[in-house]
Amino acid sequence: MSSKTGAMLILCEKPSQARDIAAGLGINFTKRDGYLEGTGYVVTWAFGHLVELEDAEFYDKRYSKWDIGTLPILPEEFKYRINKKGASQFKTVKKLINSTVTGKIVICTDPGREGELIARLILKLSGNKKPLYRFWTSKALTPATVMEGFSMLRSASEFDRLYLSAMLRQQADWLIGINATRAFTVHFGELYSLGRVQTPTLRIIVDRELEIRDFKPIPYWLIKAEFKHVNGRYEGSWIPSPDKSKREEDNETGDNQEISSRIFDEKQANAISNSIDGKPGTIVSISREPKTERPPLLFSLTDLQREANIRFGVSAKETLDIAQALYEKYKAISYPRTESRHLNEELVPEIGHLLKVLSGNVSVKFDLSKTSVTAKNKNVFDSNKLTDHHALIPTLNIPDARRLSDNELNIYTLIVARFLAAFHPPYKYLSTKVITKAANEFFVSTGKKITDIGWKDVYGNIEKDKILPDMNEKDPVATDSTSIDEKETTPPSRYTDASLLSAMMNAQKFVTDAAHKKILKSTSGLGTPATRAAIIESLIAREYVKKSGKVFTPTDKGIFLISKVREEKISDPAYTAIWEEELEAIASGSAEGKTDFLKGIKNYATEMVEKVRGLSLPPGQKANGHDRKSAGTCPECGQPVHEGKINYFCSTGKDKCKFTLFKNCLAGLGKSSITSRQVSDLLKGKTIKLAGLQSKKSRRTFSAEGKLSKSEKYGWQVELIFEKAKSA
Repeated sequence: MSSKTGAMLILCEKPSQARDIAAGLGINFTKRDGYLEGTGYVVTWAFGHLVELEDAEFYDKRYSKWDIGTLPILPEEFKYRINKKGASQFKTVKKLINSTVTGKIVICTDPGREGELIARLILKLSGNKKPLYRFWTSKALTPATVMEGFSMLRSASEFDRLYLSAMLRQQADWLIGINATRAFTVHFGELYSLGRVQTPTLRIIVDRELEIRDFKPIPYWLIKAEFKHVNGRYEGSWIPSPDKSKREEDNETGDNQEISSRIFDEKQANAISNSIDGKPGTIVSISREPKTERPPLLFSLTDLQREANIRFGVSAKETLDIAQALYEKYKAISYPRTESRHLNEELVPEIGHLLKVLSGNVSVKFDLSKTSVTAKNKNVFDSNKLTDHHALIPTLNIPDARRLSDNELNIYTLIVARFLAAFHPPYKYLSTKVITKAANEFFVSTGKKITDIGWKDVYGNIEKDKILPDMNEKDPVATDSTSIDEKETTPPSRYTDASLLSAMMNAQKFVTDAAHKKILKSTSGLGTPATRAAIIESLIAREYVKKSGKVFTPTDKGIFLISKVREEKISDPAYTAIWEEELEAIASGSAEGKTDFLKGIKNYATEMVEKVRGLSLPPGQKANGHDRKSAGTCPECGQPVHEGKINYFCSTGKDKCKFTLFKNCLAGLGKSSITSRQVSDLLKGKTIKLAGLQSKKSRRTFSAEGKLSKSEKYGWQVELIFEKAKSA
C-alpha cells in the first residue's frame, strides 16, 4: 500500500464493482492481493456477506442438538462471525481499514439496504475509527457516473438508519426462522423451513391449488346474433339489459362483457335464440367516445420480471441475473434492483440526450421527432414517487447485440422499448358502442377506430380497427342469424412467475383488515424486488413447490405445512407488511423503535414455539420426532433406522451406535441425494439402480448398481458395482 498519508480506501461489494470504480477514477491502479492500489486511492472489496450472524450453537452448546425443549432461542446480544469462504479477504480488508495510511473510507457497496449492511458489518468487525463517506447512485458504473458520484460524496451518517433497519431485519429473520424451523422440524420429524416472506408466499400458492381442487365447473351459454343494416352486417352479443351492460363496463374487470352475457339455463338460452331468429330489430342507442391510453410506466424490477416471463417464459431469477449482467458487465442499464417506476425531474436534460443517442442505434425503431421530454410529464418524472433508486432504464452504453445471448437481447430490448414508449404521445382511439333490440331482447356491439397510434408505434401497430357500419339511432335492422355457444366456468389458473410476482407485490388482495390492506398497498408487498426471485427459488429447493413448465404446484409437504400454520401470523401477508412498515419507519425516522421492534419479534417467536408444541401430529408419531417411521433395520445393532435432515441414523443414538448414512454420499458423482425407498432396499441387503451418475474426470454420465458397505476411513457408504456399470 502506498506510503502517502491520507489515502482514500474504497470498499466495494464485489470485485467487478471494484474494477468499475477503479476504471472510473481515471488513474493507474496496480493489482495487489485482495485490493487495487493507485496514487491516493486503494480499492478493495467483499464477496457479498463477508460477515454473518453466528449459529445458535455459538450461544449455548445445548443448541447444537435440535430439541424443542431448548426453544425459544433468544440471544440478548447478537454475535457475528466471518464467513469461512471469505476469511482471507476479510483479513485483507481489515488490515487496509486499520492501516495508518488510510485517511478516510468510502462505502461503495450496492446502493440499498443489503449493500449498506454488508459494508457496515465489515467495518464494525474491523474496529473502524476512520471517517466514513457514502458513494450512492442508481446509474450504471460508467466512468462518467463514477466521477460524478465521487464529486458529491455524502456522509455515511446519512445512511445510519438504513443500516439499523437492515440489521434489525436480519436479526428478526434469524429469530423467526431459527425458532419456527427448529420447532416444526423436531415436532413433525421432517425438515420444515419457515420464514416471514416464504411462508405467506407458499400459502398463496397452496390456497390457489385448494381452490382449483374444490372447483366444480358450471355450464353456461352465450348467444350471438348477426344483424343486417342497410350499410352492412355486424355481430352483437346478448345482454340482459342495456343498464346491466353499462354497469359491467364501468367495473373495468376485463371479461365483464362475457360475464354479463352468461345464461346458466339452456332452455332459457334456446328460447331467447328462437324468439329473435329472423325478427326485425332497431338500433336503440349509439355512443361514440374518444379514449386515451397513456404509455405504461417505466420498469421496476418486478415489472420487468413479469413482462419477461409472459413474453419469453423466462423465470424471475433468470431475469434478475440477466438484468444484473446488463448492469454490471455491459453497463447498458441502470441499477436493476429497484421498485421505482419514475425518474427524478433533474434527469430531464440527460434523458433528452439519451433519446438522441438511442435513435438509430438500437433495434427498436422510433421517430425521435415524435418524442417529448418534459418535467411536466408526471407519468415519468415524479420525485415524490421515488424510492432509493429511480426506474430501470437504458444507459448511453449501447451493447453490441452480437455479444448478447438471446435472452440478454430480449430483456435489453424490453427495457429500451418501455423507456422509448414513455416519451411518446398517448394512444388514442374512438370507441363505438351500439345497442340493438330485437323481440324485446338486447344485444351489444363494439367498434374501435384508432385515431393516433401514439406510444404503441414503438411496438409496431399491433392493433387493428374494428369498424361497425355507419348507423344512427332508430335505424331498422334484420336479424340474419343466431348462434349459441356452450361453455363452462373454469377454475383460476395456477401461478406462473409473472402472476406470482404480481400476487407478492399486491399482497393486500389476500388480507381483509382495511388498515393492513392500506399498509400493504403503500409498501412493496411480500419481499422486495431484489428478494422475490430468491424466495420463489427457495420454495422449490425446499420441496414445498414444484414447477411444471411455467406453472407452480404445491407439494403434499407444502400443503401440510400451510394446514398447520394457516391461522398463524407467520403465514399472513399482513404480518410481513407490518414488519416492513416498522423497519421503514426506523430507516426514515429515528432509532427509537429498535427495542420495541425486537421485543415484539422475540415475543412472537416464544408464542409460536408454544403453539407448535400443541399441534396435532400424524398418526403413529409422537412429539419431538420420536417413533418416526423406520427406514429399515440398523446393520450394526439391529435397531430401527430413522431419517434425519441430512442423513439416515440409528434410533439408539450416536453414543450407542455409530451407523450413519449421509443423503449426499454420492454428491461427488452428481447425485444430490438418495431416497428413503433406496435406503430401505439397501438396509435389506439389496442392490439399487443408480442412473445419471457423472464421472469426476470426464464428466460423462453413466448408470450403475450400488450396495451398502462400510470402510474404516469413510464409514457407511453406497458402494458402486462397476462391473455392472453401463454407459448412459
